[in-house]
Amino acid sequence: MVLTTGLVLIVVGLGILFWGYALFRIWFAISGFLFGLEIGKVIGDSLFSGTAWPTVLSVGLGLFFGIFGFALYKLGAVLIGFLLGGALSVVIFFAFQMEPTWWIFLIGAIPVALFAAFFIDPYIKVASAINGAYLIMLAILSFITGKQAAMVLSGEIPWYFYLGIIVLSAVGIGYQFKQYKGKELNPRIAKPTGLTNKR
Repeated sequence: MVLTTGLVLIVVGLGILFWGYALFRIWFAISGFLFGLEIGKVIGDSLFSGTAWPTVLSVGLGLFFGIFGFALYKLGAVLIGFLLGGALSVVIFFAFQMEPTWWIFLIGAIPVALFAAFFIDPYIKVASAINGAYLIMLAILSFITGKQAAMVLSGEIPWYFYLGIIVLSAVGIGYQFKQYKGKELNPRIAKPTGLTNKR
């Protein structure tokens, strides 16, 4: 199970790392689905523990937020920016032995959400690269520790996890800014315009 989950995370992570801009709506849909799954699990476990309802609620909310992220991509960008910024803030503060709290989450969540709202084009390139790097390093850490990806960040996080995210993010950001230079997002399709080469 660890191997299967890790391989899936690496494949998805590589896709987002290098082609997040071209597949931005798919990225938003996947992120929205994962967000809905997590929220549904938290709510379901607190209200319907010991029944099948937590699973039903998780899948239902996952599908809802997945469709939401794909169809309303600008709102999806803000939502994902809020979550991604908050998650990164928690991870960074956790590295300095600070217990995650709601205000630590907001320190990263609010600025990134605002950046997504007003500068969606560069945001997609930067945020997708960071998100892809995070998933890849999560898989690598899972392979090394032998734990499920959802559990590897519950203990002490090694230094190479952060270094890997920084290095991979830099590579992905550089690639996307170069690859998609001069391209513009087309809201009618799930990729930027001008991606096909004219002969």
